[in-house]
Amino acid sequence: MENFIFLYLIYSAAFALCLVFSYLAQDQSGFISIDCGIPSGSSYKDDTTGINYVSDSSFVETGVSKSVSSTAQRQLQNLRSFPKGSRNCYTLIPTQGKGKKCSRSNFQK
Repeated sequence: MENFIFLYLIYSAAFALCLVFSYLAQDQSGFISIDCGIPSGSSYKDDTTGINYVSDSSFVETGVSKSVSSTAQRQLQNLRSFPKGSRNCYTLIPTQGKGKKCSRSNFQK
């Protein structure tokens, strides 16, 4: 009987942790994940990470969007290039966090 109670407590704790982590993985409040080059107004959810990505079109006024490969990883299927001009900027206005930004970028040859 003691073994049953112990196993029940272990399984209950593991289940509770799974629920908490799955909730935390979905909470992106205060964060925006931008996929550069996907069509304006489009978005998708990454199957592996659960991160929701949006188009960069509302954050930049320059550049050209291009489709690279339909067989590549989803985040690498499109890109935005900047063939004209010496300076091209994204406009990000944080609503909280004192203007702090975290940038993760992938670059292709």
